[in-house]
Amino acid sequence: MCGFFVSNGKTKSKYSKIEARGPDFSNNVFINDINFYHTLLSLTGEFTPQPIVDEDIVCLFNGEIYNADLKKFSSDIYKIIETYKEIGVNFVTELDGEFALVLFDFKKNILILATDVFGTKPMHYAFENQKFGISSYESCLQEAKFKQIKKAKPNETLVYDLKTFEILNIFNHTEFTLEQNKNNFEDWDAALISSVEKRFSNLQCDLLLPLSSGHDSGLISCILNLLEIPYISYSINKKEEKSILKERLFLKDKIFEPEKSIQIDKLKEIDKEMSQNFLKENIDEFYYGSNLEKSFIVSRGFDDPGAVALTFLLNDSKKKFPNIKVVASGQGGDEIYSNLQTYTFNSPNPLFFDEDLKSIFPWENFFYGSNTSYLQKEEYIGGAFGLETRYPFLDYKLVQTFLSLPNDLKSKVYKAPITHILKKYSFPYHDFKIGFYGYKRK
Repeated sequence: MCGFFVSNGKTKSKYSKIEARGPDFSNNVFINDINFYHTLLSLTGEFTPQPIVDEDIVCLFNGEIYNADLKKFSSDIYKIIETYKEIGVNFVTELDGEFALVLFDFKKNILILATDVFGTKPMHYAFENQKFGISSYESCLQEAKFKQIKKAKPNETLVYDLKTFEILNIFNHTEFTLEQNKNNFEDWDAALISSVEKRFSNLQCDLLLPLSSGHDSGLISCILNLLEIPYISYSINKKEEKSILKERLFLKDKIFEPEKSIQIDKLKEIDKEMSQNFLKENIDEFYYGSNLEKSFIVSRGFDDPGAVALTFLLNDSKKKFPNIKVVASGQGGDEIYSNLQTYTFNSPNPLFFDEDLKSIFPWENFFYGSNTSYLQKEEYIGGAFGLETRYPFLDYKLVQTFLSLPNDLKSKVYKAPITHILKKYSFPYHDFKIGFYGYKRK
């Protein structure tokens, strides 16, 4: 988790919110009359302040690149630069990770902005009257007096001319194939284990898993146990299936450490009030809706009881375990893998995954809808505590493998591939959906 602000000219901004995203180091430099400000949460490879300057190339980013060979590169950002130098503006296709990145090539006079396939990390930008600004948070650009601010879309690469600031190219860098050519869950099982392992193995910090009695966090817990990756769990028991949670925490093949598993019954009113105040004072306001345009807003994130509960949970976890730096999130479990998701901001997930996926793909929540809405919640709240949130269900290879399953397996039962693994490893689960902090849905 990092934060950044980049702008030309004399535009200035307050950096308090992006400072929280990167508590380990802040760096402010001017290169070619461009202000680069980056805050670092150091997790991968050597301690590496950004931006990185490689001759005429300047790069900074927020997130993680999972296919960076750390025997070759001292930090994953060098994988970004090396890949760009090798293949040019299409370099993002070769990056496996969760990221928002900014790359300047002053020799070619181009500026590149890009997000990962699901846009997990926030990035906003504005180009106005020969001035530009790019930042993790919209509020930083507003403070710098920009008016026409856009949020970077998932799966998008933007290429600008550095002299005219005109858009030279805009394209989706990653494509999904829609052939349903698998005949069982085996490849999906392997892809899930790989997704969890590359995100959470060999961490030099504590890992936090907000654990409910539902499928998504349950499956992450199951695979972490399988891989013997240590983690701290935190559960808020309001309207959860307490018997399921108890079974999960006391599995015979899991060494139960009471001090590493926090459980509370519910939030007190004073806790809710303090968490709501923290949201208002420290976090950019975020909204839920069917896409990124504010004209499609359905509700305010600050009004979401789940956002309030997550704020309390992360705050309390950091107090009890200061070495927590990474959070495991089940985001995407509903949006990608469920054909029964009825809670949404406009269009629900498809009732059935058809034989011809072209007729339904991409459904609203695949990239946008509740996926992009709740990613904002996860990123903004996690960032306020200097925590990096990682999303194993939004791994490209895992999602592609799911799409390749035949329609009868996809629609077999509720969240069929997830249910399959829970059954395979005899991990406790139930057959209905309970949203975070007590929303039960059949």
